[in-house]
Amino acid sequence: MPVTSIIMGDGPCPGDQPLQAIVTVTIIESGPNEGCAEIVVQNSPSPLSTGFIGALCLNVNNPGPFTQISGPGDEGTLSGGNCPGGCLPDSEIIQMFTENMPGERIDPGETGTFIICSDVPFMESQFQSVALHFQGIEGCPENNNSICLSGNFNGATTTSTTSTSTSTTSTSTSTTSTSTSTTSTSTSTTSTSTSTTSTSTSTTSTSTSTTTSTTTSTTSTSTSTTVCPIPNPQTCCQVIVEFKTQLVPPALGSAGVKTRVFISQNPVIEDVCPEKVIICGKVTKEITYTPVYENGFTPLEPITIKDERPFQCFIDRDDANEGDLFDVVGSSILCEGTPRLQNRGTRPGLTSKSYPVDVFWKLIEKDIIKVCIRKRELNNGSCN
Repeated sequence: MPVTSIIMGDGPCPGDQPLQAIVTVTIIESGPNEGCAEIVVQNSPSPLSTGFIGALCLNVNNPGPFTQISGPGDEGTLSGGNCPGGCLPDSEIIQMFTENMPGERIDPGETGTFIICSDVPFMESQFQSVALHFQGIEGCPENNNSICLSGNFNGATTTSTTSTSTSTTSTSTSTTSTSTSTTSTSTSTTSTSTSTTSTSTSTTSTSTSTTTSTTTSTTSTSTSTTVCPIPNPQTCCQVIVEFKTQLVPPALGSAGVKTRVFISQNPVIEDVCPEKVIICGKVTKEITYTPVYENGFTPLEPITIKDERPFQCFIDRDDANEGDLFDVVGSSILCEGTPRLQNRGTRPGLTSKSYPVDVFWKLIEKDIIKVCIRKRELNNGSCN
C-alpha cells in the first residue's frame, strides 16, 4: 500500500511565502523494475507553493546500494549524506537537480517521478522520512531564497470535533396596574342650624413588573487522538570473510583469474541473548581460470570451480532478550576484494621444445558481508 508524506511550511524571509508538496511512494510489483520504488513528488500550484524543488532526500531502512533508473537528476548510483539546507542529516538517498535545466527542477504545479532500485527489494514500511529543498522562493532576496523542509511517512493523526449549542430562552411578565377611583359623599341636613359632613377616599395605584432571562452559552469540545509509531529500528552488522582456495589443477599465471562472490542462502538468526543477536550464514565464490594439467595441456576454454565459507556476526540490541524473535530483512555483498594468487610453481610445456610455464596453486580473497535485522512484531502495542 502506498505511503504518503505532506510537506508544508513557510519561506525563510518575512512575508507570506507558503510552501507545500506531496510525496507518494509505491513499490513496483511486476515488470523489469519489480521491487523498485516509484516516488512521485507533486509541488502544489501557486499560491499554495511559491518556490521550485531542487533536491530530494530520503531516510530508508534498506541496506542498498541504491540506483536511480529514471527521473529528474542524474541516473545511476545514489549516495547519502546531509540534505541541502541541513533539515535531514545522515540521509541514505540524496538526489539534486540542475535548477536551470527544463524537466529537472520541479516548479509549482508540476510533478516529478523517480524510479529508484536497491539490491535488496524495497518495502513501503522501510520509507521513514523525506526532505525537499525549496529554492527561488518568491518575494525573498537571492541570498535568502531557499529552505529545506521535511516530514515523516509513518504515523497518523485523526481529529474529530463535537460542537453543542443551546439556544437562549427569555421570559418576560408584563406590568399589572390596579387603580381605585375616588368616592366622595356629602350629606346636608336642614334645621335650626346646618352642618356639612364630607368623606373622601384617596386614589391608590400599584404597579408590578417582572422580567426573567435565561441564557446558555455555546460550548465547543475538540478531541485529538494520535496513533504513535512503535520504535523498532533496523540494525545491521558487517563481517569480513576470507577465502583461501586451493587451485587444482593450478592456474596459468599469465591468463589471470576472475571471481564472483554471492550469498547462496539467506542468513539466519542463530541465537538471541541479552542485548545481543547472533547471525550466521554462508557465502559462495565462483573462480574462473585457465588450468594447466600435468602433461602441460592447457584447454582453450577456462574452467570454473566453487568454494564456500561460513560467516558469523552479532548485533547490539538494547531491546533484545533471551527468547525474543528477530527476522533477517536484508543481506548483501558490501565489498568484493581483489583476488591474489599464491604458491607459485612451474609445469612443463605441451611439447618437449616448449618452455615451462608459471602456475599458481592458491587464491586468497577477502570480502565484506552486510546483514540487517528487525525485531518481529507480535502485537500493535499502545501509546500511553
